[in-house]
Amino acid sequence: MVLRLLLVLVCILSIPILAFGQAFSTLTDGATVTWPASSPNAEVTLGGNRTLLITGATNGWSGTLIAKQDATGGRSLTLPSHSYVNSAGAGAITLTATANAQDELTVSYDGTNFYWDYAKNYTTSGGGGGGGTAPSFLQSKACGNNSGSSLTCTFGSSVTAGQNILIGVSINISSSTLTVSDNCNVSSGSDTYTALSGFPTGTNGTGGMYKATAGANTSSCTITFAWTGSTGIPISTIALATFSGSGVLDVTGHNMQIAPGTAVNAVTSNAVTTTGSNDLCVGWTSDISGSGGQASAGTNFAWTLGAQGVSGTSMATEYFVQVSAGSITADFTTNYTFTSSLTGIACYEP
Repeated sequence: MVLRLLLVLVCILSIPILAFGQAFSTLTDGATVTWPASSPNAEVTLGGNRTLLITGATNGWSGTLIAKQDATGGRSLTLPSHSYVNSAGAGAITLTATANAQDELTVSYDGTNFYWDYAKNYTTSGGGGGGGTAPSFLQSKACGNNSGSSLTCTFGSSVTAGQNILIGVSINISSSTLTVSDNCNVSSGSDTYTALSGFPTGTNGTGGMYKATAGANTSSCTITFAWTGSTGIPISTIALATFSGSGVLDVTGHNMQIAPGTAVNAVTSNAVTTTGSNDLCVGWTSDISGSGGQASAGTNFAWTLGAQGVSGTSMATEYFVQVSAGSITADFTTNYTFTSSLTGIACYEP
């Protein structure tokens, strides 16, 4: 009987311990953010690129850290030495760059190493993986050129801080090195552009797709596309787009075609598969051969812009909200035959 009473007593006393967790503490932001193990649940708002220091951890310790971007965004967090990150290389993490974004980092310590996992881009309504309101397409612009070693293109409307910028560029010169910059961030001179992988450098031309989050410049925003290693007469194009939302890239793809023809949806990117619902998919295409003419949006896509530059350069943009996860391509129909075309697609989560 005594033993039974003791067992019941132990169970009853253990209930409060299991039911209540430790409150989150706010860490002090600075060049080094110190996280004491005595506060296993913590949060910090990053005001710059920071290094994380965990103090007092012993074998078996675990914790949760909410890393928040400030109103500027784009802040990084370097993990302590002996860190291993799930599905990431070199013990590093890439935080959501969007202003005011929040990422959850969880860690366990075995006495020597820190083992990390993290979930990105928590929002107040859906977002970060689909299910929220689709990002809103805001504006687009396209420009062309046939001389020099750079091309500039200015958005028609203001680009405000926190908006997402997507750029497609192409040039009919092979083996060129491409760079993209802007004057849209008054604090640093240019926003930071990330090249989306997999775009070609081939015998028919070079292309690329780049993304950035706009900085704190609400006035005119001009993009500069530059290249090196070109010979002959470069025929270059640039297609610009901005949109609202989290800025979390879901999937991207591209396709280079030789003489795709004038059939409906003949000009196309490769197929990509979105992983969530309500992705905003932006497509663009460029004729880098100077064939001339115009392109129109593919089936189901909303037409946003078509432009014809010098020497017959042509480019176009379109967008579509992918309501459910699945396969999608960016398609265009032309009234002429591209000699050489590059078409890309990028889909963004809510």
